[in-house]
Amino acid sequence: MKLFLALVLASPVALAQTRGYTFDNVGNRVAATNQIRFTAAAGYMIEPARAVGGDRINIFGRNFPAGQNGLVSVGFGGIAASVVRVADRVITVEVPAAATTGTVTLAIGGGNPMAVGTFSLHGVRITPSVVEVGYGEIRQFAATVVGGGTITSWTVVDADGGTAGVGSVTSTGQYTAPSLVAAREFPFLVRATSSLGLVGHALVKLSCVHRGPIGNRTLVSGTFSGAHERHCVEFKAQPGRVAYIAAIGTTNLLALTLRDANGYAVARAVNGQRLRLADVPVESGQTYRVEVHAAAGGGGYQVWVDQHVPLPNGVWLFPGDENWHVAENWSNGVIPGPLDEVVVERISGTVRITIGQNTTCANIRCAEGLRLGGVTFNVFDPTQSRVANVDGGIEFTGGTLTGNSQLLLGGASTWSGGTMSGTGRTIIAQGGTLAMSTTSTTATLSRILENRGTATLSTSTNLWIWNAGTFLNTANATFVANIASGTFTARGDGGTNLFQNDGTFRKQGAGTLQFTTNNTVVGFGNAGSVDLQAGSLSLLGGGTSSGAFTIASGATLGLGGTHNLGAASVTGSGTAAVSIAGNVTSSGPWTGLGVLGCSAGTSTLSGPFSGAATINSTGGAVTFNTAGTLTNSALNLSGGTVVFNTTAIGSGASIRPAARSPAPPT
Repeated sequence: MKLFLALVLASPVALAQTRGYTFDNVGNRVAATNQIRFTAAAGYMIEPARAVGGDRINIFGRNFPAGQNGLVSVGFGGIAASVVRVADRVITVEVPAAATTGTVTLAIGGGNPMAVGTFSLHGVRITPSVVEVGYGEIRQFAATVVGGGTITSWTVVDADGGTAGVGSVTSTGQYTAPSLVAAREFPFLVRATSSLGLVGHALVKLSCVHRGPIGNRTLVSGTFSGAHERHCVEFKAQPGRVAYIAAIGTTNLLALTLRDANGYAVARAVNGQRLRLADVPVESGQTYRVEVHAAAGGGGYQVWVDQHVPLPNGVWLFPGDENWHVAENWSNGVIPGPLDEVVVERISGTVRITIGQNTTCANIRCAEGLRLGGVTFNVFDPTQSRVANVDGGIEFTGGTLTGNSQLLLGGASTWSGGTMSGTGRTIIAQGGTLAMSTTSTTATLSRILENRGTATLSTSTNLWIWNAGTFLNTANATFVANIASGTFTARGDGGTNLFQNDGTFRKQGAGTLQFTTNNTVVGFGNAGSVDLQAGSLSLLGGGTSSGAFTIASGATLGLGGTHNLGAASVTGSGTAAVSIAGNVTSSGPWTGLGVLGCSAGTSTLSGPFSGAATINSTGGAVTFNTAGTLTNSALNLSGGTVVFNTTAIGSGASIRPAARSPAPPT
């Protein structure tokens, strides 16, 4: 016993001691058990013991370093073998071409080699050992017997040993591949059998046009030169990943097949313009081939490989489809639900995923775009802590965009119909655009819409309904309204509504843009600049402003409701006009106007008022409560009251008719 323990302890990896104790019910130790567990790697046998160079054999044993091929060395009579695979109890190696009959040795981690079996160089070798063929093609094989005997027969079988649909081989080794119509699944084995019963094999793969390696998450495009042509790309499997593979054809594809290094099909999808293989397990370090098979029509294609770790639900995987509601497009084959965070990584920058059914998700991070029409898309974050983003923008033609989240839109977004609602807000990112056009449908704003980029309104006569809506045109942002003709109305139907301009607001086109009242008003505040280049801008819901208003010749600014313009400047040129139909209070300068009209309300202009202006009063009251001289102007008083408290009437001014308020004392 002492000698045994000494030997064991001299080799510390050979065993490990554990000691187990047994106690009575009051804690006294009543028994002890010693256990010895061997931990050293050991090899027992090889199988098969007879083979030739290029064949594979297995070494059976225990405690091998699974998955660590680099720690294993195997020799055949001193000739190093290639280690194919290492598992805990079996090591697979390829017999070297120069192997000779003799002892097979195994070393682990640089340790001393141990004999694991005796190998006999004996068998049948076929050349070439691997070929690729097309349907109906012919290949010639040759067989060499090693260790005695002669070749007695040639056969060909499929992976299951079947002989139907595999082609044919003559007694001299000439192989003819099957036709497309008759073929079974490649690869096939051409076999040569010796008089001693030993069998050699050659692997027959289906040929393809090799397109080289494919990078992860990279689209590779190609064009078939004829019907039923096959193109292929290859990739090496990454540790801990599964493979999602997709192919998109300009016409229908016959098949999309994933094959291992030996040509065996791992997964396949058939008959469609868009084919995919979802989350296929692949073995780390192994090379796989993706084969795209043209149908009768030929045409072009794109192929995509995405190796990824196991993913939560909600990750978009398929670049060639744009349908949100196809389960195979998503991780785990599951369409995202209300508690899922949706993730769409960048594919090409031009993809728009279509939401065609009512959809709710907890959040979305989308590097591509979305398309929404006629249904509800609800981004409702239970945590209210995340900002959703769609970097490629939204094409919004109808339905409802809602939720409690901030939704940041990059790229180019369009809004031609539908409702934006909910307690969250829609944000046009800096550098992003929003093109609004409602020529045949109605858009409704019932949330905060914040523009940090460029927003455009391009339409003729139609309706923009506001119901507790706010449009924030932030500093450095631009809003351009180009109303070519007619009147476009932004109408308040309920709640508190406001267009707040802190950036640049530009009105173009000969038509009229009006912010007006139905059940409630749509206010307009300007803390930036309003550039009225053409047509009319009617702000009939009042508002508070401090920024500049600039009016081009021939354009008209209408002010209704109650406006507090503060020190904001109003600057015109030529025949520029301001029409007041409400209550306006202003302490800023008014210069260069061609026409000032007043039809209703009570207004007080306390800042400098100068320029060649015609003042037309048809109703209401306007008071000029400022120092200075009104020169080269005409007052047309057909109704209402015009009061000049401190302003002198200068030379060249005229008043029609005679009625007017008294001139200030001199």
